[in-house]
Amino acid sequence: LRRMAAEAPHVAWMLRDVQPAKIIYACTSGSMVGGPGFDAELATAITSSSGVPATTTATEVLAALATLGARTLAVGTPYLEWVTESEVRFFEAAGLRVVSTASLGLVDGHAIAALAREDVKALARRVDHPDAEVVFLSCTDLPTLDIVERMIEEARKALGGQVFDVLG
Repeated sequence: LRRMAAEAPHVAWMLRDVQPAKIIYACTSGSMVGGPGFDAELATAITSSSGVPATTTATEVLAALATLGARTLAVGTPYLEWVTESEVRFFEAAGLRVVSTASLGLVDGHAIAALAREDVKALARRVDHPDAEVVFLSCTDLPTLDIVERMIEEARKALGGQVFDVLG
């Protein structure tokens, strides 16, 4: 994760020729693993190298949580436990409280992307906690796009309509 982040400014420099409007470092754990402020440092390095405005997944997650006014999280990841713990430290340094974690112990991005949708739902159910305002499922490779609306609707029914919903 650290090596990938270290290579990001050079890779971003190579993207200059296609003139992107923005570069997004879309690796959740890779933009948190360096601790508090690492996401901003990484985005600055990418912008400096490429001349293109940049952001990271971590930066955007913090912005979404602030928009929701969420202060307590349950964090579910497909990662090894130490990676999950680095995310917990990142969130806590940002002033958030993590009340529950669950990890699947996966290392390979292809294995993460190939997870069955039922396994993703099970992770969300396993990590959920009564004190959590938000269940955060980490990893941009985690296959949630085609099931997230259904998961939100199921949570809304279970909680009588009291559900934060970043989708609208």
